[in-house]
Amino acid sequence: MKDLKPLIDLISRNKIKQIEVAGLPGRARTKVQQLYQAIAENRFESEEEAARYFFEESELQPVYFARLKRQLRERLINTLFFIDANQPNFNDYQRAYYTCYKYTTAVKIMLGRYARSAAIPLAEYTLKKAQEFEFTDLIFELSKVLLSHYGHAVGDFKKYQTYRDLSIKYSEIYRAENLSETYRLDITQHFARSKATKTELAVLAEKYFQELDLIPKEYRSYRFYFQYYLISLLRYEILNDYANTLKISLEALAYFEQARKASASNLTILNSFLNHALACYLRLERHKEGEAIAQRLLKINAEGSVTWYNTLSYYLILCLHSEQYAKAYKVYKMASQHPNYAHLHQNILEYWRVIEAFIHYFISIHKIKPERHDHKSVFRINRFINEVPTYSRDKQGTNISILILQVLFLLQQGKYNEIIDRMESLNMYAHRHLRQDDTYRSNCFIKMLLTLPQANFHKNGVVRKAKKFHDLLLGAPLVSAKQSAELEIVPYEVLWDCVLQSLDNRFH
Repeated sequence: MKDLKPLIDLISRNKIKQIEVAGLPGRARTKVQQLYQAIAENRFESEEEAARYFFEESELQPVYFARLKRQLRERLINTLFFIDANQPNFNDYQRAYYTCYKYTTAVKIMLGRYARSAAIPLAEYTLKKAQEFEFTDLIFELSKVLLSHYGHAVGDFKKYQTYRDLSIKYSEIYRAENLSETYRLDITQHFARSKATKTELAVLAEKYFQELDLIPKEYRSYRFYFQYYLISLLRYEILNDYANTLKISLEALAYFEQARKASASNLTILNSFLNHALACYLRLERHKEGEAIAQRLLKINAEGSVTWYNTLSYYLILCLHSEQYAKAYKVYKMASQHPNYAHLHQNILEYWRVIEAFIHYFISIHKIKPERHDHKSVFRINRFINEVPTYSRDKQGTNISILILQVLFLLQQGKYNEIIDRMESLNMYAHRHLRQDDTYRSNCFIKMLLTLPQANFHKNGVVRKAKKFHDLLLGAPLVSAKQSAELEIVPYEVLWDCVLQSLDNRFH
């Protein structure tokens, strides 16, 4: 049912008024309509449970349920064409996008059904709208349709020549767009499953950028420039050069907002470069400017969307880095209390659970004071302490945070023997997984934690034994560290202060 849920959410969110389509209220409650409602309300935990509900007595449950899902999917797809793009929450770009793609599909269907006299005027109208918003693929497709019509069916040489030139030009623009996107994906696919930095890719990014710079300006659409600027900033982002990454991000934003009408309301473009700017402001410790970007992002994105959650995660980390703990708690509540929180992708939810653990750690040491009317969270500290992380490089950032937080919780609870029991495995993890430049600060901090039992948890003794690693940590400040922004949700300098506050000058 996972393939049906996104369709149902989309249709429900846009309040589509259907005719013979899914979700139509009425007296007849067919199994298709019941399944639609059940999935929309998250009633079933699994497909097996849903199949039993609808076909309890049948030996052919899987077969019948597969057919029911297929019927629902067909109706959902039909329903997509009834999306009302004139709703207030759609901007000009979104309205044009849905209208142009729907009309182009209609043109193809009409031509397939020999309704050429109706298809051609619609094709000409849609082409003008597509040119206004630079929908390259549609311009290319529609110009070919009109080229064929005026060159073969009608024989209008002037119009034939116009659409011939247009199709040739946009085939080159389309090629440039595809090339730039392929180049960008060649680089970013390495980061899709891991947050670890890959400095060797900076060379590839520079090579691709220089190649794209040779493409003639007349073949550069806004989609081309989107990929072009992304590759440009990747040259610096991969090397953790945040000053230059920020510079390129702001240049891109200025270009798209001022020079390209078609992209001024394209949320994908705005989100991309605003989020890059937010991450850079965070790493450069320019917190006020970063907060302004975060507020702007929250205004342009729908609550509960993936981009909204992405902004909240950066905003919350920014609050923690600037020691605005009360504000961080408010941001956390905003995220966790939204209905979509439980339905986030597993990787995103895992990251938010680590953030949740940091919030509860700060509650436990009284840096965050929940308001009385707040509902008590179901965060189980002991379960978190006993959680065993998956030791893979793909989850390296999450693993480091979990291991560190477990020690911090145990220390706050005074469970010194349990900390001692964990030291060998913590040391082994650091030896095996934290030997690269992109985990240098994490390695230093874990070495600092390893001095706790060595000094019998005596505060002055810990300070003396950890001094070497503390100095190394201070000598590699976060602003210039070669690591991803998400790796250090709370600066290790701050966490070390918390460690020392949990100690006293007694031997344990």
